[in-house]
Amino acid sequence: MVLKVNRSMHPKILMTSTIIIVGIIIYAYVLPYFSPYNDPIRWNQALADSPPSFKYIFGTTTLGQDLFWTCSFALRNSISFGAITSAISTVIALFVGIASAYSRGKLSAILAIFIDCFCVLPALPILVLISALWTGGTFMANFALILSVFGWSWSARTVRSMILSLRERTFTYTARFSGYKMLDTIIHEYLPYIFGIILVSALNVMLWAIGMETTLAIFGLTSLGVPSIGTIIFWAMSYQALVRGIWWWIFFPIALLIIFIVALYSAAREIYMRRLGG
Repeated sequence: MVLKVNRSMHPKILMTSTIIIVGIIIYAYVLPYFSPYNDPIRWNQALADSPPSFKYIFGTTTLGQDLFWTCSFALRNSISFGAITSAISTVIALFVGIASAYSRGKLSAILAIFIDCFCVLPALPILVLISALWTGGTFMANFALILSVFGWSWSARTVRSMILSLRERTFTYTARFSGYKMLDTIIHEYLPYIFGIILVSALNVMLWAIGMETTLAIFGLTSLGVPSIGTIIFWAMSYQALVRGIWWWIFFPIALLIIFIVALYSAAREIYMRRLGG
């Protein structure tokens, strides 16, 4: 009975998550083009420190920014940053993981050690040092490339272990004896099998990247001229928003990001469970 109830809830969860994701994407990528402000991140464009109201849906900041429109720009940058980092990291993870699993002898051992070394690197202290030494601020594209160097290793380790297991399956030997090339086997047999795990790993990297950017931005170590969830929190903390009772300056950016991440994970989980026949 419990299993039937859970199965019947899956379409509702997937539909709700999809609606939320689409709504947030429209808010972050489409709505800014209809902004009443020429540049929503400019200061002194609205009445400062106004609480949420019909005129200012998310309220305003001490800097005189309409938070509803500022959040749309910031959320777009944060999501794009996380997606770019995740995409680059996933490509690297697939390439290195598959190469490590299919290579033999010393090369396989070297690649495995290479992956493990990146798994244990302390990413945050290194990123803090790089951000502090980077003159002129760390721009989003450059920072995404830097984060990708640290974000691929755990996914590569997962890919390697799964390919090592699949390589010894009966269908692999059947494909090999039937004349299939290694690349054909990887593309048509292995990748569809590990798609769900790769999707979850990519979402983990995306969440990690957004969290890292937010953390460094709070310390003022990223380009503060580029709006993101992290820079909004930085300015809110700089002006002691919570102490002064301006709770909406921090609440709405964090709430939007959490809702988007939870919806993304829920949708990915339901898609993965359907692929498994759950």
